Amino acid sequence: MVKASDLLRVYPQTHLEDERMLEKVQKIQRNAQRGDHDLPELPPSEVLASRLSSLSRELVESRALLGHYAELIEGLEAKLVEVEQSCPPEFLEKLSDLNAWIAQNKTKCPKVPRQKTELLVKDTFLRLLAAQIKLIPSGHEFFAEGTGSILEAALNAGVAVNYGCTQGNCGACKARVVGGEVLKVRDHEYELSQTELNLGYMLMCSYTAVTDVTLEAGEAHCPADIAEQEIEVEIKQINRLNDRLLILKIQTPDTQTLRFMAGQDVVLSLEGVGQHRYPVASCPCDGKNLEFHIPRLEHDHLATYLFTQAQAKKNLHLKGPSGNFTLPFDVTAPLLLIAWETGFAPIKSLIEHTVSVDNAESWHLYWLTETSGEQMPGHYMHNLCRSWQDALDNFYYTPLHLGNLAINENDALDHYLQSTFSKLTDLRRYYIYVAMPEPLQTLVQDFLLSRQANPEHCFFTEHANTCD
Repeated sequence: MVKASDLLRVYPQTHLEDERMLEKVQKIQRNAQRGDHDLPELPPSEVLASRLSSLSRELVESRALLGHYAELIEGLEAKLVEVEQSCPPEFLEKLSDLNAWIAQNKTKCPKVPRQKTELLVKDTFLRLLAAQIKLIPSGHEFFAEGTGSILEAALNAGVAVNYGCTQGNCGACKARVVGGEVLKVRDHEYELSQTELNLGYMLMCSYTAVTDVTLEAGEAHCPADIAEQEIEVEIKQINRLNDRLLILKIQTPDTQTLRFMAGQDVVLSLEGVGQHRYPVASCPCDGKNLEFHIPRLEHDHLATYLFTQAQAKKNLHLKGPSGNFTLPFDVTAPLLLIAWETGFAPIKSLIEHTVSVDNAESWHLYWLTETSGEQMPGHYMHNLCRSWQDALDNFYYTPLHLGNLAINENDALDHYLQSTFSKLTDLRRYYIYVAMPEPLQTLVQDFLLSRQANPEHCFFTEHANTCD
């Protein structure tokens, strides 16, 4: 088992104060290296008790049904004896044969193979630890494990259900229980009407599943399904990597959480200073804690403020999300991810989302920078990318330096890209995400299409600013 402390020795430049990054790496490691002896987190005692009670009821009902069938067979035998005594001679032999067949087969107990028995036992045990949830009308399915709510389970599974706060204040995560049993695990301020309660509505952020459950719930299937939100957020941390790049971490209030899709961006602003659009660099499974990678650009007055004056606890205004640099829910194809400089931010969001969902066949990350050193951001999260590659068998990370090659030297860049990506084969199978400035986008797009990449599976964003 690889420990975070071991990673720190190998990658000493990682900052200890970046606890969320380390926690995510540790979680990836646990999931990637989990063996049969590792058990998922136990649900709360009341949920376990409810699931045990549900299984007990199921056992009682099964035994009652089995007893009913036994009585039915005995009654059938008695009826056949009565009919046999009064039936015409031509049917007597057939009735006797039927009676003998029933008597012979009812004593035969089918022998269940040991492998099947063990599978049934394991399945029953797992039903104590997790419940399967199905959403209609979409048909999406996921599991609720441990102590989390149905909403948390949905977001961790990459299912974009409707929600607004995760704390029971807004009621946006309201859903109707169509089948199965749920249990309230958290109080909520939002009040459901008596009519809604009678119809089986509940808040997904405040309930967990006791049994396998079917819910009628709203979902976002594309960026257009997510409404624009405006939130007053608080700066939690500013990590100025150098005088050209900083990592900004902000937090929403308990009453609001940003609902977004991986790869989207928002507008951050401060009255009297300015505003700028930035891609979110964190996973949509946690819309309360958001991360941004902000380069210092001459025209970005908000960035100048963040570099020179801003401190933790200061409030900013957030508006969004927007953008179509997103991944369809059910994609299981390999992913080709190409980032230029701070274009790594939306790519990081996509990676964290797909690692959490665990749908992608493989990840192929190429991170391009012009130069490295004090004056440029370079591969500023190289250690994180290395940890992904170490923890995930099908994650491939290639950091690339273009040296002093300028982004407007088209011929030289074209030759460089041709030699770099020539080893990739069958690009038709890939979903491709490219975050880089417009001059480079055209070159990369032409190259990808020349290699038979599916244009409907190619996504581009310009949020890849080079530092001034």
